[in-house]
Amino acid sequence: MKVTCPGCSTVYTVPENRLTKELTQMGCRKCGANLVFFRSPEAAARSVPGPPAQPEKKRWSPVKLLKYAAIGFLALVVVGAAAVYGLFYMAKRSEEYKLARAFIIKNPEINRALGGRIDEGPSLTSFNVKSSKGQGRADMGFEVAGPAGSTDVRVLLKKEEGVWRVVKAEYLGRDGRQIMVLPGRAEAAAPKPGKGAAQKPQEKRMLARERSKVHLDLARRYFRDKMFKHALRECTRAISADPKNPDAYFQRGVYHVKNGAEEKGLNDLKKTVALDPGYARAYEYMGWVYGSKKDYDESVAQFSRLIELKPRYGKAYYQRGAAYFKKGDAKSALRDMERSCKLGYKMGCETLRQFKKAI
Repeated sequence: MKVTCPGCSTVYTVPENRLTKELTQMGCRKCGANLVFFRSPEAAARSVPGPPAQPEKKRWSPVKLLKYAAIGFLALVVVGAAAVYGLFYMAKRSEEYKLARAFIIKNPEINRALGGRIDEGPSLTSFNVKSSKGQGRADMGFEVAGPAGSTDVRVLLKKEEGVWRVVKAEYLGRDGRQIMVLPGRAEAAAPKPGKGAAQKPQEKRMLARERSKVHLDLARRYFRDKMFKHALRECTRAISADPKNPDAYFQRGVYHVKNGAEEKGLNDLKKTVALDPGYARAYEYMGWVYGSKKDYDESVAQFSRLIELKPRYGKAYYQRGAAYFKKGDAKSALRDMERSCKLGYKMGCETLRQFKKAI
């Protein structure tokens, strides 16, 4: 049977044995018209075009969706791994990395902790670098192995006037505690390009202050762990690194006082105010020490200097008032307690109420 499309006049030949139904429908392959025809030739003449056939929508199978999702995930992993590799590659070419790695390899303390030598590494495990206009900081982590095992080493660096310096390093000891390592002068800094290893006086001063600060940080840790001898030793090292650092003398003075050596503490506190006459906390501690020694005149003098520096420090008036009271000057003590209370110091208000009741 021949069927002609009324829309585009395309002729189709349909075998009779395929016409199993009285009414048959098909779509034109060229124009998409819907053809309706019957088995009998008489009914075929009445064949009329229907509306264009709608294209069938493609549906994604779950297997195909999973396949493309897996491909996308793998692509992201590959891109991420490439980015991380690129960052580590750039970090290993940097000056700060080379300086930190050389410091670990040459440092005798780290070598001893690993059994006398470093067998492999150091292998870079983490890094955080911030640098801008000749200034910067870097924090680099390494995994280092030796005959006695392996450990993690963290190196902190600082950049000043375009020169990177090792500030300190920390590694995990066998007892699980962090052990601090400080660089020697020869290994602390990389030489400036074209200028050798010579340092300006200002650079030496800044390096000395930085080294002193590292020793003081270590002293605070020891003191917090009640290792008083080690804390005092680190304070002394801080003073050796920078003899003009008032913080080092103050910290050692406070530790001497808390350890019962009041005379040694007073000597360090006096050196503190000699280096920095505006060091208010040193006057406060000296006032306490003189008060404990029952030298109330000197205690009042120290608290008076503290008040000159911090006139709105309510606790200073309270402490001077207590020294006046122990000295026997009740009038001056009452005046200072009133001032302390007005400035909001609660102990001053409580003591003032007790004074008024006694009167």
